[in-house]
Amino acid sequence: MDNQITHGVHPAAPLHGVNPRESEFTFHGYSKSGRAQFQCEGKRFYGVGQVECCDDARIPLKVPQMRVVPGYKANALKDRIVMAWSPKGSCWNRFTGVLIPVKSLAAETECEVQSVAITPTSKQSGVARKKTKATNSYEEEVKRIGVARAAGLDPDVRMNFIPKYLGESRASLYAKMNATPQKFPLPIKRGRGSFWPLSVIDAYRRSEWVPQTDQGNPAGIA
Repeated sequence: MDNQITHGVHPAAPLHGVNPRESEFTFHGYSKSGRAQFQCEGKRFYGVGQVECCDDARIPLKVPQMRVVPGYKANALKDRIVMAWSPKGSCWNRFTGVLIPVKSLAAETECEVQSVAITPTSKQSGVARKKTKATNSYEEEVKRIGVARAAGLDPDVRMNFIPKYLGESRASLYAKMNATPQKFPLPIKRGRGSFWPLSVIDAYRRSEWVPQTDQGNPAGIA
């Protein structure tokens, strides 16, 4: 998709000589998972990208007030630029990234994971509550992955997600990392955190991953 700009025009917003466009976008903050939320002509969209606060002339503020949605990586071929009016903030916002219709999230992920929702009750034991919390956290991660993949991204995952995704225990995976030869990919370190690209984990699950024996194959994908 060509990088293009769409101006959402709100009746209460000063136009400064700009003609109204065919469609109008409004910005409604962020979801619990950090995605930007937009509405246009009665349809809802999630935005994976960056949001910048603008002045009345729709120009980004000199003192940057920008928020980047988790998992976003700039892509000039797929990104579009949208100007959206924020009813709550009474200001313009410039969004750069990918807009995903909310209804398209029904097929939330290509992870081939089937999950069962558990409704917490007041009678649940401490163990059951922890299990419920872990299940809900896993489902949220599945949704995040689905959004990232729909935007053409390769999301990173952490060890609290991988064991359930692969059906292996955490202890088994650590043992494989420390084995000789290595039997499970090593993580990417960022500060104190450890991450794995999901494409590498998927390659391992398909038995296509091989140990990192040379610098020319850092991901270890056959």
